[in-house]
Amino acid sequence: MLWNCNAFVQWFWEISGDPQFRKEYELLRKKQVGVCRRFFNDLAQIESLRVYPSQASFCLARLPDHMAAPDFCLSMLKKEGVYLRDCSNKTGLDQHYVRIAARINTENQQIDRSIEKQLFC
Repeated sequence: MLWNCNAFVQWFWEISGDPQFRKEYELLRKKQVGVCRRFFNDLAQIESLRVYPSQASFCLARLPDHMAAPDFCLSMLKKEGVYLRDCSNKTGLDQHYVRIAARINTENQQIDRSIEKQLFC
């Protein structure tokens, strides 16, 4: 290598050239993309929650007008044990926006149920 790097980068650089690693990585990547899409589609079915499409492992969602993100996020954490990112301090967004991260299927289902529960309680 022409530059210095840490041991992890060195290790990853070495295995990334392995065809078997690349094949497994691609399979897992596609699987996770499917998990994220399914989760975001499920979230989009929740009445009064506006979910914005995303290519990342998280999505932006707008809460109903009567619900502020800081209060909703605190309630989700305290009552459901689910952390959502309050995006009210982001440029161009108001107090109704949250970021929701996708996890594994079972956790996504729990997050989905918890959001629905807190929106309609």
